[in-house]
Amino acid sequence: MDLVVHRAELVGRDHDAARVLALLLEHRLVTVTGFGGLGKTQLALAVADQAGGHPVGSQPLQVRVVLLADVRPGGVRAALARQLGVPATGSVGEYLPPGPLLLVVDNCEHVLAEAAQEVADALAGHPGVRVLATSRESLGLPGERHHPLQPLALPPAGTPAAEAVGYAAVELFVQRARAVNPHFHLDDADPSVTTLVRILDGAPLALELAAARARSMTPGELLQRFAGPRALTAKAKGPSPERHRSLAAVVAWSYDLLEPVEQRVLERLGAFAGTVTLEGAEAVCSGDGVDVADVLAALDALVDRSLVRVAGTEDLASAHRDTSSLGRTRYTLLATLRSAARVRLADRPEAERVAERHRTYVVSRARRVRAASDLRIDPVLFTDFADDAAEVEQTVAALVAGTPQQDDDDARQLADELLTSMSEAVFDGLAGTVMSMVRSVLTRWPQAPTDPRGRALRAETLSVAANAARLADDAEAARAFARAALELNAGPAGAFAHRVLAELTAWWDDDAEAGLRHVDEAIEGFARAGRIPYLWGARGVRSELLGHLGHHAAARRGFEELLPEVRDCSPWQEVHARLQAALTLVPSDPSRAVEELEGLRTGNHVAQHPFERAALLSALATAHRAAGAPDAARRFAADCLAQILAVGPWQYWQTYLAAAVPMIAEDPLRRPLARQLVALLEADGVRPIALFTPTWTADRAALGGLPVPGLTRRDALLAARDALLGVGGEQERVPVPVPVTQPPTRLGRMSCGVGVWTLTWAGTTVHVADRKGLHDLAVLLASPHREVSAVQLAGALELDGAEADLGEILDPVARRAYRRRLTALEEGGEGEGAEAVALRQQLAAGGVWHGRARRAGGTAERVRSTVGWRLRAVLRQLAAVHPELGEHLRASVRVGALCSYEPSEEVTWVVSTVVTPGIDPRIGPVVSPLAGPATSGALSGVMPPPSGPPSPR
Repeated sequence: MDLVVHRAELVGRDHDAARVLALLLEHRLVTVTGFGGLGKTQLALAVADQAGGHPVGSQPLQVRVVLLADVRPGGVRAALARQLGVPATGSVGEYLPPGPLLLVVDNCEHVLAEAAQEVADALAGHPGVRVLATSRESLGLPGERHHPLQPLALPPAGTPAAEAVGYAAVELFVQRARAVNPHFHLDDADPSVTTLVRILDGAPLALELAAARARSMTPGELLQRFAGPRALTAKAKGPSPERHRSLAAVVAWSYDLLEPVEQRVLERLGAFAGTVTLEGAEAVCSGDGVDVADVLAALDALVDRSLVRVAGTEDLASAHRDTSSLGRTRYTLLATLRSAARVRLADRPEAERVAERHRTYVVSRARRVRAASDLRIDPVLFTDFADDAAEVEQTVAALVAGTPQQDDDDARQLADELLTSMSEAVFDGLAGTVMSMVRSVLTRWPQAPTDPRGRALRAETLSVAANAARLADDAEAARAFARAALELNAGPAGAFAHRVLAELTAWWDDDAEAGLRHVDEAIEGFARAGRIPYLWGARGVRSELLGHLGHHAAARRGFEELLPEVRDCSPWQEVHARLQAALTLVPSDPSRAVEELEGLRTGNHVAQHPFERAALLSALATAHRAAGAPDAARRFAADCLAQILAVGPWQYWQTYLAAAVPMIAEDPLRRPLARQLVALLEADGVRPIALFTPTWTADRAALGGLPVPGLTRRDALLAARDALLGVGGEQERVPVPVPVTQPPTRLGRMSCGVGVWTLTWAGTTVHVADRKGLHDLAVLLASPHREVSAVQLAGALELDGAEADLGEILDPVARRAYRRRLTALEEGGEGEGAEAVALRQQLAAGGVWHGRARRAGGTAERVRSTVGWRLRAVLRQLAAVHPELGEHLRASVRVGALCSYEPSEEVTWVVSTVVTPGIDPRIGPVVSPLAGPATSGALSGVMPPPSGPPSPR
């Protein structure tokens, strides 16, 4: 059948659509794969709509669509014949119309073999055919290319509403919720929506089912309703395919296509709360009728069928996980599938045995990590175990809840043992999770154990909690946990507590001398207990404190003495010692410090672990600044802050931000921002580490603070990163605005950072994720009352001659725009100019252009539709986070063949970005951040509006 697209906007799928189109240009068969409810059909239809009509050679691309969702096995050939209008005998390709053609074949998974055969016949029988298929697994044909569709982008936990709406999952939820409840809005005080979209894994169908109930339920109530198995039974409102009537139906559609052993393995994978390795899957899923050898085969099949995902490639938050040295692939289920798997597993007779195997596996993993920590500190190993944190949390919760068969003392001891294994995982962003687990255990078993082993374990649990609280910036809790640990045990747990107290007194209390006394206690305790890697760590802290006090020679000696001991046993500690030893040279020999740090950056893979990489980038910035290389210093400082924003670690953000402040203050235009950052750091109460910030005391005194109420640490790092990349360096500097004698009644600011736009209006600043419509909007705001053609805004599109063929369509919207422009020219005394003459010729053409009747659906029409679509999407997004700005733009922005910004009052927008050499600034996102304010009403980094007559479309 011909393509008919339901114009529900695809949210967050621009990249997917571009990728599929690119694949179709290179290959004749492309399959979009993914679990049900991710939007495969909508994506395929949108791609086909965008591609249809494009010239291929001298002929336009035709599109035909075949829907197989309701086709039963054995009926594919008849369905193709009926929907395409071709005979039911012979090859489909023989009967398709001549010329270039895109054949969309939707929902192949339940008739996979038949669909694959028909697709192969079509490709063989018609050289001009390209096929775009959708399926929960690939067709398995030669030359096939896949595009695995992932869930929508998710905000990190705790993201403020103004930032969260820039993530596609939140944007879709808010958009659909407002369709049923116009008063729906996000609230920073209520994180329910952010939590909900994360629980639903960003799956579009799940988000739409939840949002459809926003008319009668609050976000908190929606979270309760959709946070567990009850989400499976929620029914879709309005017409929808039977397989999408509920999440349970989505799961059942795929589950029924599995072999029995695959069904059993899928159910048992539901026992895991997070990601799982093959080792874990084999340990838990085998038994009770499933051989160990069957588990890997079943996992492969489940991955092929899009029921199990390979973790670590879907989002930035997990992209830094480096387990390559361990050779570990980790698997995960979508939340919907996990809930369904658990429901099905609960009905199996082996359910309790599977749960026991899961607990045994988690405890054995924790014991191995704990034993390994006595031999070496390996961030790769601890990061790998940090990925099991969800399993530890689930197991601790089960122990706290208890069962009638459970021995209470054994349960308490197991819970403490699990928590002590998390001693290094707290550095991997899990400080809050560990503190929550510890508090639940202390609430369940508030009395200290009486047996020596129990007391030692409890003391170590408290020490781990103290370190977690320190990393979570909760100094009061950290001190309380550490002191409680010292009261219980003076052995290794006491040494841990002293180390935590050393860092608290040095950085929070600004008393490095007291910190040295605590760290000396820690060194003695670790040496007595034989905990050698922790002894090395405490000695490193001691040298760090000496450097903080200005004893750089002694600090360097301490690091150099440590290096031979850690080089073979603990590469992570070696990198840390080499890094800080280099920093001790900054006051006396900064060039040598740069040389040592550069050698570490290029010659040691451990230095690329996020925890060390952030420190290394900040150290390079400090050393380059001292060596007289300000551009390099700013670049490294910006890279450091960008990494923290993307993947962490957040533990030492104050130090890294403090190191960047003097570099920002070097530009007079940025000095107010530097003072705001000083005020934020002073209010935070943490003293930056002096080795990284040798001039902090003088810088703070020279700048002074400029408090900004409500400034968050993420906002501060975003602003600092953008300022660093916008000062000097290799990008072109945007000119300073020309002063105006009569200031406008309204002033707005819009600037582009790395993946983030910042907009300020009416005293409120918001950050939104980069998307093409924001670049279109920037062009319009920079040129108020100036019409810009949609073709000019879409300058990155391949128009295939459309610039010379823009008369293909002249609908009423275009005619009105032409007449409005012509009237303005006549009233301005330019009625006889070239532009006015050209407009009259266009209007007089009587619907004919170059001898052809004008028709809808041409390239220029699609350009107008695309630009209008993305501008309207941006206006909705901005209205969600900044209603006042949204209202102003809705009333002022004109969308159509000619787009413009027509404010009803005097408004000036300062639109800022950076021109990146070698990149056409009209193409895609501007990846370099703002370089400073542009001339009022002008935009750097985007092509200016055309000076000739406006284009018809």
